[in-house]
Amino acid sequence: TLRADEIRVRELAARCREKILDAPNLAVPSVDALGSPPPPPEPDEAWATVRKRTAEWLDKLNRVERALTEADRRFAAPLAERDDLRGVLQGFRAKAAAHGLAEGAHLGDTYEAARRHLWSAPCDLTVAREHTQRYLDAVNALIDGET
Repeated sequence: TLRADEIRVRELAARCREKILDAPNLAVPSVDALGSPPPPPEPDEAWATVRKRTAEWLDKLNRVERALTEADRRFAAPLAERDDLRGVLQGFRAKAAAHGLAEGAHLGDTYEAARRHLWSAPCDLTVAREHTQRYLDAVNALIDGET
């Protein structure tokens, strides 16, 4: 299971590094670095010795599992934020259109700047966030002025 998780997280990390500027600088742990699990106990081996050897290996296994979980979370977060910003931008474009405001030159330019940053690779989330917020503020200001 951890080997499959490692492959999935490595693919996620590669996608994040390709799509997001300043992607997390984080290594993906290798399950192979654990080595083989401890051998089965010998018939006359003391239980305390077997438990110690097994507990040490299981502790390493648990650390790799936690590290993979953290890497997954850290690489997924910027991609999710970019997708969320895209959704908000599109939602506000629909909101502006519902008020007959989507075609205004200033609003169109502001939308286009946000769209261009959000759909570029690698995406600079800081800049994309700022442009998206400008568009949201502009839409809200025009709608507030309209009412």
